[in-house]
Amino acid sequence: MDKSKSGKLFIRCPTIYRYRTERTERGLIWFGFECNSGWFEIIYQLSIRIEDIAQKLKNADEEDDKLPLVIQVKEKFNTLRFYVRNTSPNIQNLISEAEAQSSQTCEKCGQKGALKCRNGYYATLCSACEICHDD
Repeated sequence: MDKSKSGKLFIRCPTIYRYRTERTERGLIWFGFECNSGWFEIIYQLSIRIEDIAQKLKNADEEDDKLPLVIQVKEKFNTLRFYVRNTSPNIQNLISEAEAQSSQTCEKCGQKGALKCRNGYYATLCSACEICHDD
């Protein structure tokens, strides 16, 4: 994902991405978002929803170490993977919905897509991006 989109996420959701610059055991988010920009809107909406939950917990005086923390966001097996520490059933449901949505969203442009295979390489793409897809 391009840096301007990553920056927008970090600014809008500072609590859940609070260790984004630290190379520690707290997570791998300092690698950045390991997926294409087509899933940005899915990730953005999911992040806002989790950030709102984190803010409510913070306002209820929950300790920082117990607040939700995004540790990694990537593409794996042609869908989004969104890993969070200090999660809850509600957060897990939100993540599952976003991951399912990614399986029908072009990972390059964000339009409606489907799993495509070309020369043994799989990707979730729309018809237009499939034509332009690098081998």
